Amino acid sequence: MNIFTGRRRTAVLAAVGLVALAGILTSRFFGQDSTGSAGGGSHSPYVLLDRGTYGASPWYLFAQTQTTGGQRQLCMYISGTPDSAALDTPDGQGKYLLGGTCGFNREYPDSSYFDQAEILSGPQAGTAIVFGPLPDDAAQIKVADREVLPTHALPTERGLPAGRYWVSVEGSSWPSATDGAALGTPQPLNPGGLPVPFRSF
Repeated sequence: MNIFTGRRRTAVLAAVGLVALAGILTSRFFGQDSTGSAGGGSHSPYVLLDRGTYGASPWYLFAQTQTTGGQRQLCMYISGTPDSAALDTPDGQGKYLLGGTCGFNREYPDSSYFDQAEILSGPQAGTAIVFGPLPDDAAQIKVADREVLPTHALPTERGLPAGRYWVSVEGSSWPSATDGAALGTPQPLNPGGLPVPFRSF
């Protein structure tokens, strides 16, 4: 299930900063196996891709791969703790997991190539952390008319697929007049600035 905001597509929504996950917990996202994995199914170790803050609150972008029903998928999560082990417990998921998904593709009616966690209340209400994987040749991604962000390589030596990723922290006042209008669907670009397509992960 997806909830749409005026600025970005939202698949899993976070509320009350780092205190509680108030999104929609679907079997596709959390899984129903005995491991308690945030992504469900058997999974590779968590890999910390990026970190930052919004206001005084830290966020951490983790990735892993999971195998469910014989299908391997990339999972990416925004967490409020650097302790990835907490994401494999129901209590930890409820306290720290802010958003994320497994399977970046268009195989489901509610799927997409990127995801978002948005803070709904508190002093940082309206802040969105948007993220997703990209193909190898996507050196940058255009998120607004005049805003292009760099991308970063996925660390394949940690069991992740070859590719790149992007993350953008967008405050409630984003985009600014300097940025121009936000793109409804961000556009991956190659090093020369030419569009490249998303691909499934």
